[in-house]
Amino acid sequence: MTWMQYWAGPWSLLSCSYFCECVYLPAIKTIGAGLGSSVTFIREGKSTCYLGVEDKSSFGKVIAAADGKLILRMCSRMKSESDILRRLFRGKVTLQSYLEYVKGLENYYPAHIFVKNLPDYIDEVKLKRNFSKLEDARVYAEPMFSESEPFIQKVAEIVAAKTGLSKKNVLHISHKEMLRFMKTGKFPNKKILERRESCVLVFKKGNLSIDLDLTSWEKKVHKPSDNLKGSTAFPGKARGIAKIVLDPKKDFIREGQILVAKMTRPDFLPQMKKAAAFVTDAGGMLCHAAIVARELKKPCVVGTLNATKSIKDGDVVEVDADKGTVKKIS
Repeated sequence: MTWMQYWAGPWSLLSCSYFCECVYLPAIKTIGAGLGSSVTFIREGKSTCYLGVEDKSSFGKVIAAADGKLILRMCSRMKSESDILRRLFRGKVTLQSYLEYVKGLENYYPAHIFVKNLPDYIDEVKLKRNFSKLEDARVYAEPMFSESEPFIQKVAEIVAAKTGLSKKNVLHISHKEMLRFMKTGKFPNKKILERRESCVLVFKKGNLSIDLDLTSWEKKVHKPSDNLKGSTAFPGKARGIAKIVLDPKKDFIREGQILVAKMTRPDFLPQMKKAAAFVTDAGGMLCHAAIVARELKKPCVVGTLNATKSIKDGDVVEVDADKGTVKKIS
């Protein structure tokens, strides 16, 4: 199977295990299709999710048939459900709050994956007619994900206090293990949780497994290349020195460099303002990098799959966002 990067960020195993579930069955119930195959790498509290290319393409063909009424309904739902979740995140956190979060995320995610992916699959006429609505919904709901992990961290603190485990260990449980704990008080063995600090979540059609063999999965998923192809988020050309930015609080870019990232989030903005162009592994027309590129009018190629694995700090690269290509010069 061919894999493409879908997102990356500071989300724990506990968060990611439920993200995987919400893009499948809840989405099928709501919009008639879901994303059933994913591989998520977990390393020290950070995560990177890859989707099966064929699976995502099948999903895209289904949602591409959406009419204007469904598009409007999904945009409205994305905004309203993100409001509900953000109010929850700002309130007093209890174990009951986690159950409310579960329900809220189940309601939110179908609209999220619909809105986020639709521009990459509909024809130009339909895209032009609906793009502003889709972009507005995407930008409106964006803060939800930056607030979700701090909420999960607070839930983990409560569970840690009840079990005597560390918060770090609690964040290494899966969503289903959390629900079992809330019903029975039973928890996975501490040694098992410690081994999960670096692991892979493998999701296939509703079934989640946790694999500790990262090396094997990396060989399956990562395929470096000197010539990368992605989608044009904003046209233009730029040549410069590449800077890999995985953590915007630690990796600092110089004026005029080419920013290369797995994906970007709002906390990347100060770095993006200095860059001559953006290149990302993941993303489509409504990803954060694409939206910022249009605002700043900077060349941007998204969805290259493996730019962060193919390009190294200091490489001279040429970004041709007119063609959606990225070439390593030296």
